[in-house]
Amino acid sequence: MKHYLFPVHVDPAKPLNPSHLRHLLYTDFLYTMRKKSNVEVKYLYNRLAVDVDNQVIKLGEYLLRKEYKGLADGISVGKAYIEMASQEYTISELTSQNRRRELESTLVGHEYYQYILPEWGRQHQLLGMYDPGLFTPQKFSITYDELLYELETLGVVLDARSSDGNIYLDFSNRGLRLRKITTANEFGYNYLFTALRRLVPVVNPGDVVEFIFDPECASDFLLLGCVIEEIVGTVLYRPTARIAIQGKIASARKGGWEGYALADIISYFEQLYPPEVIALGLRLYLLAFNSQKKTLNFSYGDLQKAIDKATRIQAEYGTCAVSELPIAENRFKNPSAMASMQEWYRALSRNDQITQDIKLL
Repeated sequence: MKHYLFPVHVDPAKPLNPSHLRHLLYTDFLYTMRKKSNVEVKYLYNRLAVDVDNQVIKLGEYLLRKEYKGLADGISVGKAYIEMASQEYTISELTSQNRRRELESTLVGHEYYQYILPEWGRQHQLLGMYDPGLFTPQKFSITYDELLYELETLGVVLDARSSDGNIYLDFSNRGLRLRKITTANEFGYNYLFTALRRLVPVVNPGDVVEFIFDPECASDFLLLGCVIEEIVGTVLYRPTARIAIQGKIASARKGGWEGYALADIISYFEQLYPPEVIALGLRLYLLAFNSQKKTLNFSYGDLQKAIDKATRIQAEYGTCAVSELPIAENRFKNPSAMASMQEWYRALSRNDQITQDIKLL
């Protein structure tokens, strides 16, 4: 039996914000915990899946056609993304399909990535997060036609190419609505199709797939779960609620994240605290003190309290590295073995009370 973590991929069209960070930290937590429990776990990520996303392609085309000169980092990329959205910029389906064909063939990615992916890489390293392959896109292991054959064999698609030209996931027998996954063109697919191109070739009967996703995408992930169940796999759903900024939850292309991007947060604290303390403070704030299932209004003041807690943990245990704290706790404070990272998070409530109804798993 194999265990697969399948998170929603964050499009590199904007800087990482608190919602993205909660999602990434929670996925990293689950991956670390599974590894430490000697589970054969694989983090399913392929950057090519975001390279071919329509919003990413559209931003790349927008920047090229406008000959945009103001890019320097993730925040400037995000501002260009807001500008593009405000202008309701569009590209033709043919342009999108041709660009996908090129991206799948070359694996080069988009030109503007040079301004955002290195920043993401540094932030992953600073926060001690596993890098699942930000710089190593891989060709899909199954072709368009091969995937359709597998889905038809499972009996989960409605092929309407002869009528409206589209193909749909069909779980109407479970009371679910039809969901378009591709057109008749092999490069006319959406993100559900690319998700299935990564899942269907690797999942076997008896395997476990753990989905980590934004609750607003729940209906799509329920459909993906239905496909896995047809393969006779086990599905676990892990929704991670978005973080409100100044009381509002909105798409990154609408703006409102300025001053609250991860780069801003790091800049705010890095003159006073070492990276490992900031990293632990963010984990405590976004996952331990506040359940990842519940919407949170981001507060620099509350994050400060979590960083203060992380500082005390470092002083008490001599470390605040996620991979080392359970060992330190076991060696110096508690002779009983700690079975998982979940128990470690509970142990952190010894001095500062953490709400007891939080369920990290």
